[in-house]
Order: sequence, then structure tokens, then C-alpha cells
Amino acid sequence: SEAEEITAEAVVEAVNTEAEAVEAYADAVKEEVQAAEAVVEAVEAENVATEAVIEAAEQVTELIEKEADESDIQEAVTELEDSVEKQEVAEEILTEAITVEETAADEVETTSIIEEGASEELEKAIVADEKASDDLEEAITQEERAEEEVKETIEVSKELVIDDEADSGDDEPFVIGAKVTHGVYGNGTVLQTTKAGKHWSVEVDFEEGKRRILGTFLTLNEDQAAKPETSEDSFKRPEAEEEKEEEIAKIVADVVEIDHGEYSPGTKVTHGIFGKGEVKDSKPKGDNYKLEIEFEDGSMRNLLSTFVDIFDDTAEAVVAETTEEVAEAVVAEPVIAEAAVLDTDVVYSRPKKKEKEAILDLSKPEVQDAEMVDNED
Repeated sequence: SEAEEITAEAVVEAVNTEAEAVEAYADAVKEEVQAAEAVVEAVEAENVATEAVIEAAEQVTELIEKEADESDIQEAVTELEDSVEKQEVAEEILTEAITVEETAADEVETTSIIEEGASEELEKAIVADEKASDDLEEAITQEERAEEEVKETIEVSKELVIDDEADSGDDEPFVIGAKVTHGVYGNGTVLQTTKAGKHWSVEVDFEEGKRRILGTFLTLNEDQAAKPETSEDSFKRPEAEEEKEEEIAKIVADVVEIDHGEYSPGTKVTHGIFGKGEVKDSKPKGDNYKLEIEFEDGSMRNLLSTFVDIFDDTAEAVVAETTEEVAEAVVAEPVIAEAAVLDTDVVYSRPKKKEKEAILDLSKPEVQDAEMVDNED
């Protein structure tokens, strides 16, 4: 149980880490898009400044050829100098915008790698939590078997006390080294026998370890001869089991009746990270339900109902449209105006980035209100 709690806390931490990584990646994408727009604006401004320089130079040349007045030529030269200064300023702005865009692109790549690492850590944490849950279920099952063994031992002890006291039972039921079988622990070897009142306590070496069992619960393997002075009836379990079996059947029937709530097997659900899936099983878990879900990629996962939403065709259409618009905004290349003096297709092209999944909506409850799946059955 403690191991399961530790893995549950690890899952919560991994969910928070991944949420932060997704948010950082989203911010980096926005900054990169803004930087790309700034590059486009700087290219347009630089193009305008270049055209102004060309026009001013042509005007000066034309006035000189026409042998115009010195004042007109000087005015045209001054205008040319101003245009050149504006062009230089526009080039500096463009260079700075390109540097900022490149930095933003690097930040997108870095946050993308961090986000992928956080997703992998979350996957590992979920797998570890599922294993811990399975171990907890197995431990609970063993505990239930042990409790049942104690109850049976008490009942048998009471029945044996009432039995005919004339049967002294002084003879040892098993010899050391004999191979015996137990209903729960399987096959084992007799290590020692001790008289306990009117009964025998037998120490047996089972596959899972040594245990002390009343001889009543052990049977000699068929391939070994029984001791001649011990009757076959002394090794049988109590025969008055009908009432006990009815009680056990009733308890099992009560356990089997599970409230599936809104998540009956076959219900279609969606998850912010793992996508669409189908509920295979559901059990009450506090105010929520523990769901076993098979997702479209074939993976089986145990999640709380608070992490998922029941599938809605209308909502899916809206989300798909929004996701497509975001993807187009991120992937679209800025259209750079054709400059007269610069090859913008090569110099100002944005770095290629691998396609990313749609940005996780951080407003969803599965990220803001993470809760772990445990097995308090």
C-alpha cells in the first residue's frame, strides 16, 4: 500500500511537470510566431527603403545628365543620403529581427525536447503505478486468503474439541520428510511435527516459505503410503461445509454487483493526452470511478473518471477545427516580400521543425486537478 501511494505521488508530480513543459512549449511557439511576423515586417520596411534609395539615385543621375541647377542637384543628393540612412536602419532592424526569430526557433526546439521527456516520464510513472496497484491487489488477495485460513482453523478447532474425546490422536499424522499438499499453499515437505493439545501442529516447507499448519488441513500425496496406524479420516478437512459455501457465495455475489455509473463497459470517452478510447470496466472510487480504458493505439490504462470526458461528436468537431487552426498557425511559413537586393528565400527562411501534436488545453480538469488511481477495493 505504501509503494502504491509513492507511485501515485510520482504520477501527480509527473503530470504537473508535463503540464509545465506543455505550457512552456506553447509560449515558445507563440514567441516564435511573433518573431517570424517581425521578420516579415522588417523585410517589407527594408524593401521600401531600398526602393527609395534606388529612386533617389536615379533622380540625382537624371539631374546631372540634364545639367540642372546646382541647388536642385544638391537637394536630390541630400534626399539620396536620407534614403540611404533609412535603408541602413531598416537593415539593422531586419538583422535584429532575424536573430530574435532564430533564438525563438531554438527555444521551441528546446521546449519540445523537454515536453517529450516529461511525457516519457509520465508514461513511466503511470506504468509503475499500475504495477504497484497490481501488487497491492495481490497482497490484498493473500491477506483475504490468510483471514479465511484463520477462520477455518478456528471453526475446525471448535469442531475437533466437540469430537469424540476417546480418540487420543497420540500418533504422529506425518513423518518428517513426507510430501503433503495444502489447499492454499500447494505442495510441501514436512519438517517437524508438534503435539498441540489434542491436535498436531506441522511445520511444512512450501515453495513460498515455511509455515505451521494444523495436520487437519494437510493431505499426504498419493504417491506415498499413509501410516498404517493413522486413519484416512484424520487427514480430511471438516465435511460440514455447505453453510460456509452458501455464505461465501453470497459475499462473492455482493462483491460482483458493481455500480458502473455513467461509465458502463462500451462507453466512448476522450482523454487530453491519450485521445479517444472505450471503457472496458469501471468500479466506484470515492466520488468518482476507476476506469479500465482501451485507447485507439491499443494501450490499456487505468484512470479516474475525473481525467476523462464522455465522447461528444459536436465537441470533437469544434476541438478538431481549433486544433487545425493552431497547427496551421505554427507550421505556416511567413510570406516574405521579394526584395530587390536580398535573396530572402535563403537568408530569411525559418528553420524546419518536426510536426508536433496539438497543444494540450491546460484548462481541462485532468491537468489542473490530477488524482491518482489506487485500489481501495
